Amino acid sequence: MQKKAQYTITLMIVSLLASLGVSSTFLLTKDTIKRKELAVRTDALYMVLPGLEGSPSEITPSEVSDQDRVYKGQNTAGQLIGYAACGEAQGYSSKIKVMVGMDPHLEKIIGVNILAQNETPGLGTKMIEVESTST
Repeated sequence: MQKKAQYTITLMIVSLLASLGVSSTFLLTKDTIKRKELAVRTDALYMVLPGLEGSPSEITPSEVSDQDRVYKGQNTAGQLIGYAACGEAQGYSSKIKVMVGMDPHLEKIIGVNILAQNETPGLGTKMIEVESTST
C-alpha cells in the first residue's frame, strides 16, 4: 500500500510540473503569436489588394465570428480599390485559412492568399505554390 501512495504522489507532482510548464509557455508566447498572426494578415492584405496604401479598415459586422473578417482597402487618394475577406474552412486533414481580394464592385477576384494550412505534404501543400504568369 505504501508503494501505491508513493506512485500516486509522484504522478501528481509530475503532472503538476508538466501543466505548469505548458501554461507558462502559453502565457509567455501568447503576445508573440498574436503579433505574428497580425503581421501575416497584414502582409496578405497587401498581397490580395494590389495598390493598397496605408492600413485597410476593418468593416466586419459584429455578429461575424473572429476568424471571418472583411476589410476595405483604399489608396492614398482615398479611392476604394477593393475588399478583402478572410475566412477558414475544413480541408481534407486540417483547417485552411484563406484571404481573398475582390474589386470594388465585387465582380472579380483580384488576389488569393493562403494564410495557414497543414494539408498533406506534396499534395495539399501545392495550393500555396504561385504559378508563373510569364512564359
